[in-house]
Amino acid sequence: MIERHLDIPTADGAMNSFVVHPDEGGPHPVVLFYMDAPGKREELHDMARRLASVGYFVVLPNLYYRRTRDWTLTERTDEQLQHMFGLMATLDRATTECDTQALLAFVDAQPQADARRIGAVGYCMSGPFVIWAAAAHPDRLACIAVIHGANMATDRPDSPHRVAARLRCETYVACAEVDKWAPPADIAQLQTGLQATGAPHRVEWYPKLEHGFVFPQRTCYDKAGAERHWERLFALFARRLGLPAAHATGQPQPPALPRRRPRIPYRSDVEAGHSRVVDAIRQRRGGHLFNLDRILLHSPPVAEGWNLFFTRLRGGQLELPALPRELAMCAVAMLNGAEYELHHHAPLFEAAGGTPAQLDALRRLGRDPDAVLASPLWDEAQRALLRVVVQSTRRVTVDDPAFDAARQALGSDRALFELLAVTAAYNMVSRLLVAFGVEPEV
Repeated sequence: MIERHLDIPTADGAMNSFVVHPDEGGPHPVVLFYMDAPGKREELHDMARRLASVGYFVVLPNLYYRRTRDWTLTERTDEQLQHMFGLMATLDRATTECDTQALLAFVDAQPQADARRIGAVGYCMSGPFVIWAAAAHPDRLACIAVIHGANMATDRPDSPHRVAARLRCETYVACAEVDKWAPPADIAQLQTGLQATGAPHRVEWYPKLEHGFVFPQRTCYDKAGAERHWERLFALFARRLGLPAAHATGQPQPPALPRRRPRIPYRSDVEAGHSRVVDAIRQRRGGHLFNLDRILLHSPPVAEGWNLFFTRLRGGQLELPALPRELAMCAVAMLNGAEYELHHHAPLFEAAGGTPAQLDALRRLGRDPDAVLASPLWDEAQRALLRVVVQSTRRVTVDDPAFDAARQALGSDRALFELLAVTAAYNMVSRLLVAFGVEPEV
């Protein structure tokens, strides 16, 4: 791996930082690592290295740079703790937004970094920081993780539990059961804020563990809990940043393939203009054009018919429930290698009741469908529906036992027809996405 200690310029001065990434296979997705209160130190450098070892470009800044370049907590004496609390008090939403802007400008300029795919993790005092960062840059951060975050619900107008309601990215929150800095009442308020977003999120409690349990040099370190946190981080970043999920041990994975431009150019907003067709697409998309739309608009008649068809297919009028619908879409995406499709439908799958573990299993569907179908992650109804989707996508024909099992699982011929219609439609989508090399917007 390549490691560097360097200064990143900010509006408030030079922010000394540790940067680590693989030495080949780039550009690599980016992870911004926001430190905990004891300061930027070798313990955190090792954690950054573990992230980099599975294929990420990791940036770990010293957030205390306005006051000191090298302070760390060496002993938990009253004097040192008071000094630490004083440094913490110099950081707030404004400093976080300033520092995050500088970090984004830095990774934008690095050829080894794929700055279109960025996630962030914040430990302890930086739990609020990653929420503020994601709210300030909804178009840049694809996911964030808060690990035993502190002060997640306060009386301030910019309290994380209030700002959380404006997040658009996936959020993971790991909570220690024994934590005076994040009591259950605070986490309940945070969870209410996250639920208001409609974006995918997960709040997970770590029973009997104490604040700081992920840090190997703490007396409260818990190896099992720390490894579970690594497993969750790797899975989160794999879903949102596009790398294969790593094992909790952090063993190096094959480097990600370099991203490339689409095989024909995206139509810009200026080129798209405001025709009836374009305005209808924007209305369905919430005011924006997606990369897929920008490819479709090379043929306005096709784009118009496509938009009308998928408006009906996703307009809430189907008998087919949301979970099997999104299961089919994600399964087709992985069977055909359409990462763009999974990027957009994984959050909807989870919102409909799917689990992160099921999503991770679906990522293996293209390589070993039999093993995925046999997984205990699925109930019998889900397994029956997944088998029909696999057969229809892989070999077109669906055998009678699979057809009958799916019809029984759904309870009606209409729902079964809609499942196979969704499967056929998203096979069409994925084939176009892959043929033209359409990439996720983030």
